[in-house]
Amino acid sequence: MVWSRGAAKSGTRRKVRRLIPIPATPFPQSNLPAFPQDLRIPRACPLRRLFLGDAARALLLLSTNRSIGDTEYTATGDVGITRRDPMAMLPFCGYNMADYFQHWLDIGKRIPHPPKIFHVNWFRKGADGKYLWPGFGENVRVLKWILERVEGTGKAEETPIGFVPTREALTLDGLHLTPETLRDLFRVEADDWELDLADIREFFDKFGDRLPAPMREEYEGVVRRFQESIPAF
Repeated sequence: MVWSRGAAKSGTRRKVRRLIPIPATPFPQSNLPAFPQDLRIPRACPLRRLFLGDAARALLLLSTNRSIGDTEYTATGDVGITRRDPMAMLPFCGYNMADYFQHWLDIGKRIPHPPKIFHVNWFRKGADGKYLWPGFGENVRVLKWILERVEGTGKAEETPIGFVPTREALTLDGLHLTPETLRDLFRVEADDWELDLADIREFFDKFGDRLPAPMREEYEGVVRRFQESIPAF
């Protein structure tokens, strides 16, 4: 779908699971404002990047592996508590979630050019309780690096959980961010992940031997990389 400023139709798509099933016979789509009018056109749009909001990570992170699930705050639960709900499907999945994970891993193997996965966190706070990132009006700076990274030009440095931009790679002209703020924005340290990793292990243990092996292996790899990143005294 091609969209331009001033167009009559919205360029956005609501979450697919919000749409009703498409029946085999025609029906008046005008009665469903959320129904994409071009959904029946037999063509596809290539995906080159995916964005996942994540409150536990740095400002911007390029994931190195697709075997790690994401979290969402969709179903009813305690406010401020991380809910292990990959793709927000726990309330909707009618079979074992471990098999659901394996389904997506199998799909991934069939994609010749899978999209890169980026985690963004606009809400990381400093020691004073204030947000480190200036605000949504500056998010295009992050998107610019993401596009550059997809094209193979965005510079990055590796961390135990993925790649973050180098300080020179992110366009920061006019923001006047201090070196300390930049360090906190992109900080990836073992101490910050200790509780999160323990919570992930508890979540994975619920599935026992049914959990796909690549997910367990990637988890153990993350733990190992964090352990190797801690300086020896």
